[in-house]
Amino acid sequence: MDVNDWIGVASVLACLGVTSCVTQAPSARTNADEQARERSVAHDGSSDVEEREAVTPRIVVTENGREIDVRWLALTARDSRNSEFVLCYEPADGVSGGRDCFADLGEFETSSWGGHLVDGEGWHQCVWLDASALSFVADATKLVPALYVDRPVDLEARCWLEKDTFQLGEGVRVNWSFTNRGNEIVRWKKSSAHGSFKSPCAYELQRDGGEVAPRAFRGGGGGNRLSTENELAPGATLDHYERLDWKYPLDESGVYALRASFSIAVVDPAPRYERLRLSDRAGGL
Repeated sequence: MDVNDWIGVASVLACLGVTSCVTQAPSARTNADEQARERSVAHDGSSDVEEREAVTPRIVVTENGREIDVRWLALTARDSRNSEFVLCYEPADGVSGGRDCFADLGEFETSSWGGHLVDGEGWHQCVWLDASALSFVADATKLVPALYVDRPVDLEARCWLEKDTFQLGEGVRVNWSFTNRGNEIVRWKKSSAHGSFKSPCAYELQRDGGEVAPRAFRGGGGGNRLSTENELAPGATLDHYERLDWKYPLDESGVYALRASFSIAVVDPAPRYERLRLSDRAGGL
């Protein structure tokens, strides 16, 4: 069985750690005063008066089904592509931890919601959203989004197969190496799902031009150092491997094409942000 090791260039998705939150002064506005009116009078020879109403975008926050007033705290990019954002807020009474609040973004979907610690002490309620909702959320909260600019991370990734041809039933190992070419220690969040290791490496596999569906249960392999280590010193290299035959059924002869990528949530060094000017929001992102 020939295996074409077409390995795509792996790239880092530099997500924010959950403790990172770029804040600005809390807004004094609450959910109760988010509505604005615009009136106009049409004269057409009659005495009729036409009133038009324009409503400012509004996010409703509820607790146990009851609407509550909140203070909007921050609207910050979560990744290096500025494709996801986190909106942080707290109830107007100042008590945030341990509360089950839900922010309704209307037609825009949220990928997740809940809360996170801030500097190991405070607690913010938060909701995760993609960039399509950014203008709506910025207008509704009057927050200026903080866009990701860059961070001093120079992480080199290599991915390769041990050979080009494998026999049916033979284990196929995908090797990885990660080298810190920068001048600062790189730390990342360990990937996990329901308490078990979840690989940050992802694959797309084709056989003779057709897509190969992954197994229902996709095991990782015996070399998961990414599950036990979460930092890399300058100049250091971390080796990692995974078993492709544990992830995909390689039970037919043919020419296989493999594309590999990885995504790591970098925590340190901290990223640099830039405030998006209000006038820039008109055209969206």
